[in-house]
Amino acid sequence: MRRWAWLAVLLLVGLPSPAAAQCGVYKTWATHEVLTTDHINAAFTRTVTANVPTCADDYSATTTQMRTTTDPYPSSSESLPTTLAGELERIRYQLLALSGKTYWYQVMDNSVAKDVPKHWGATYTLFSESSDPATASIGSDVLALYAKDDGGGATVLAYKDSTGSVSTLTGASSSYGSAVTVNLKIIRNGATPTTKLDVTADRLSVEGAIKATYSVTIDATTTGANALDTGALANNTLYYVWAIRNPSTGTFAGLASTSESSPSMPTGYTKKRLLGAFRTDGSAQFLDGIQRDNIFFYTTPFLVATNTTVTTATALSLSPSVPATTARAVYVTPVNVGGGGALFLHWQNFATVSSAGVPVTTLSSTTTAGITTRVPTYGAVTSTIYYAWSVASGLSIYLDGWEIQWKD
Repeated sequence: MRRWAWLAVLLLVGLPSPAAAQCGVYKTWATHEVLTTDHINAAFTRTVTANVPTCADDYSATTTQMRTTTDPYPSSSESLPTTLAGELERIRYQLLALSGKTYWYQVMDNSVAKDVPKHWGATYTLFSESSDPATASIGSDVLALYAKDDGGGATVLAYKDSTGSVSTLTGASSSYGSAVTVNLKIIRNGATPTTKLDVTADRLSVEGAIKATYSVTIDATTTGANALDTGALANNTLYYVWAIRNPSTGTFAGLASTSESSPSMPTGYTKKRLLGAFRTDGSAQFLDGIQRDNIFFYTTPFLVATNTTVTTATALSLSPSVPATTARAVYVTPVNVGGGGALFLHWQNFATVSSAGVPVTTLSSTTTAGITTRVPTYGAVTSTIYYAWSVASGLSIYLDGWEIQWKD
């Protein structure tokens, strides 16, 4: 029966309807034209009821059936004998799923953006799924990926397993998910540079929630969201810049804190992500600098070693100008102000390791020279590196900036 039914469908599409005269101005569904409002008048209802499916622009028995948006035919009925009208009814819902139109006879635009979304629990939009007829008892969803807008423009991802349970992708044992960071920039505010920071990103994630066009100004003269977490700006202190989110409202904000791991969160904000840091000077004002993505550079480098003559491995503390435990690398510029020599830089005390004879960086010169060098920092205290100068002549080292290790 199904084979002959599909043949009849093709004939309807390809050939004029025998009852075309009865249908008057009504267009066939094969033309993809929107029908007039007269399409559902009483006279046409009688025509459809009496002539199904002689008018190919509709095949429903009544206008109510024609306008319904709920598929009356479960998938398990597809192998059952049916009428031509029934076969066309199934095609109707296939077109609905493809076109994104509320009513089957509207023009299809083939636009993905206008596809009808499939929903789980009226909150999550189904992106993709794998189906197995053997699991029909759980809706045939073996594994499905979902997303929803949390109300603040953020996209929260979730998945449904073979038992039908839905879980967010923030992880069961960790509060961090996969990081999304596009064009992050942290700079001093143009109007109030000493106490305000501007933080922007084209796209940013905070513990699994993604925010498009993230833009906040952190005012360090007050406390709370988009401000300090507590207290007031202190002298010569590194303030860590956090992106925070209120999951109840979906609101994203910024926060500055002296804590590198556990800032005091404003009420309602329970999600956080460390982005970077800015240091204050001796007057409790933000020093000029810029962070792009995870790399920060000071506008004016810090002199951290002056005219030194050390010839053995020596610890060089870069605190409070470098994150204490989250820096991935530092950028320094050694300047030879004396005679020629070789400079040794390393993240660990190379005087006590077997690789002492293989320094990370060497600088040999008979005149003043400066080369900006990236030194990885793998130690527990990332604001400390080790250096040695091979000759007893003056050497100065400047700190230019650092890289931060993101956790989200």
